[in-house]
Amino acid sequence: MQSAFYPYVAATYGVPLDTRHTYTKSDWEIFCAAVAKPSTRDLFVQKVASYINQTPSSLPFGDWYDTITGA
Repeated sequence: MQSAFYPYVAATYGVPLDTRHTYTKSDWEIFCAAVAKPSTRDLFVQKVASYINQTPSSLPFGDWYDTITGA
């Protein structure tokens, strides 16, 4: 059921942790990818990769970020 739900709530850079805010954690994203069906796994990995590749930051890869802005 979760694999069917996550694509509907996914934002530009990932799936929010809950409905109260658009923050996520990259470790949680990768954990969810590990236990999801292949298409949902690919969604999670692609969203985290987009966050890493598209957000302008000179800081190391972060674990807590906004799924809409990447901040």
